[in-house]
Amino acid sequence: MRGALVAEETQVVADDQPRWYAEASGDHNPIHLIHLYKSVAEAAGLPNVILHGLCTARAVVNGPLEGRVEDLGRIAVRFARPVLPGAELTTRVWATDEEGAFEFETVDEAGHPVLTRGEARKR
Repeated sequence: MRGALVAEETQVVADDQPRWYAEASGDHNPIHLIHLYKSVAEAAGLPNVILHGLCTARAVVNGPLEGRVEDLGRIAVRFARPVLPGAELTTRVWATDEEGAFEFETVDEAGHPVLTRGEARKR
């Protein structure tokens, strides 16, 4: 059950964020070129490269975990809508009845959820 709002963070998705993801994750599988090249995305019928929005979970780290990523023990979300570079995303984090557990959700600038059912737990 959602408790008090403990953090809210808004960010704009960088135009080169798909490349950051590929480099940081080491995920260079050719099937994921859609995340790097606009021409591949357009050939698949998408307006641009797409992301999933999980980077917005940093609001959990910056908020209730006070910047200590090493304190993050578990994170889970439902991807509800693709995210495009340049999108403005707002993540809200709520405390729960369970000590060290949080719920969060991320919406785009139009208020559409891009991440739902977000759960995070401290170690």
